[in-house]
Amino acid sequence: MNLRVGAIAQHVLVRLHRRIGEVLAAVLRNDRASHGRGRQDEREQEAAEHRAASYEIWYDPVVARLTRKTATLPADVTRLAVVADTHSQPHPETLKLLAARHPDAILHAGDIGDLAVLDGLAAIAPLYAIRGNIDTRAHDLPDILVLDGPVRIVVVHIGVYGPRLRTEVAKLARDERAALVVCGHSHVPFIGLERGITVFNPGSCGPRRFTLPIVFGTIDITPTGVRLAHVSCETGAAWLPP
Repeated sequence: MNLRVGAIAQHVLVRLHRRIGEVLAAVLRNDRASHGRGRQDEREQEAAEHRAASYEIWYDPVVARLTRKTATLPADVTRLAVVADTHSQPHPETLKLLAARHPDAILHAGDIGDLAVLDGLAAIAPLYAIRGNIDTRAHDLPDILVLDGPVRIVVVHIGVYGPRLRTEVAKLARDERAALVVCGHSHVPFIGLERGITVFNPGSCGPRRFTLPIVFGTIDITPTGVRLAHVSCETGAAWLPP
C-alpha cells in the first residue's frame, strides 16, 4: 500500500469510527428519553460522546498516527513558562514578558502556526513543543510529550472535553505516572484537578478568540509542591478569572 492510498484508507477508517461513535451517542440519548433510566444513561451517554469526539484528537492525514516523545527536564528546574495556541501571531508583549520571568524552560502546547514562532521562544529558554491540530507541517514535533523531572508532565494539545479531562488522556497520564497534564486547544485558561491528575491550560497568547483573555502560564516547582498561574499578555499582571 503506497503512502497516499494508506493515508486515504486511514482517513476513511477514522471517519467511519467517528460516525459509529456519533450514532452510538444518539442511540443512548434516544434510549434515555424513551425509558428514563436516569443517571446510568447519563454516564453511558457521556462515555459515548467521549468516544465519538476522541477520533478527532491529533489526527494528521499523512502520518495518521500519534507520535510520542520523552524528554528530561534539568534537575534544578524551578520555573516553566507555558504557552499555547499562538496561531502564528503571539501577542507583541509575549516574548518580553516571558523573558522577564526567567523561566528555566518553555513549553508550547500546540497550534503553533508559523514555526518561526518557536525561534523566538527558544531564544529565551530551552523549548519543548508539540504540534496541535493546525500544525500539519510540523512533522518533526510530537503529538504527545512526556517530560520527566522534579514533576512528571504529559503535554498534549487536546486534553479536555468541555471541563472534563478526556478519558484517553487520563489513561495516558496514569500509564505515564504523570501528576500534571498540560494542554491547549480551547484557548480557555484553566486549572483543575480530576481523577487525581492536575490539569493546566495556559490559555492562548495568540489572536483573541471571542472575549477570552490573551495569556500564558507559569509552573513554579517548589519543595512543597507545584504552583500554577496565568499572566496577562496585555497588562503583564497576574490573570485571574473574573
